[in-house]
Amino acid sequence: MKSSKEELKKRGYIEDVDITNDYKLLTLDELCVLLESKKAFERTIAIRLLENCDNILQSDLGIILLETLVKEKSLYTKIEICNALEKGDSEIAKQMLSYVGKIGENQHVKLPNEVSQKISYPLPRDIIARVMGKMNKSVLPILVEALNDYDVFAIREVIDGIGFLCFYNDIPNECFVVKKLIKCYEEYKDDYILRWKITMAFSAFNNEFATYELKKIIRNDNEELIIKEANRALKLIEKLCK
Repeated sequence: MKSSKEELKKRGYIEDVDITNDYKLLTLDELCVLLESKKAFERTIAIRLLENCDNILQSDLGIILLETLVKEKSLYTKIEICNALEKGDSEIAKQMLSYVGKIGENQHVKLPNEVSQKISYPLPRDIIARVMGKMNKSVLPILVEALNDYDVFAIREVIDGIGFLCFYNDIPNECFVVKKLIKCYEEYKDDYILRWKITMAFSAFNNEFATYELKKIIRNDNEELIIKEANRALKLIEKLCK
């Protein structure tokens, strides 16, 4: 059954008409106070106005968005925060790394029963990784560098972000990215979830390094699902070639 407008507002949904002059005239400090409103739609309004505020630093905006996302429960307000983060610069991308794998409980803790049936790259389950995957490709070096600097639980999610971002963008230095993923694979080869995620990420790269690694995985891995994922990745790459 279709939700009414009032029901949607309770979940944080807004339309342009909801952002009245009373809200537009609020100061920066007042918008930050509005973020604590008991009304979800007002929190959404605060996010949208803060995002378009000229007198706030990107670094400050990033902290506000991320700290709000940690505690936010309303669907449309969370979507508004994620949309704002997606437009963020490298400074915000760096801030986001500290939150990878720490919001919600939707991350993979075991291998799925079957490989994805989608003909595209699966949407990351971790909310921060999902946002990273939709950011401008200029943040890619920051995500790749994170493979050296964080624990395996965070790295698992960053790999999802890297794979998604590279699948949907033209990456000029993709061989460098693939080599970093190969190095990460070797370093954490005892972690079957990470092996599976890197195997999936290889599907984003139409180059000889990725296809070579996928064929090696098919020959050598002992997890049936990872072997299936490698075969799926090769098929996706073949489609990229056409």
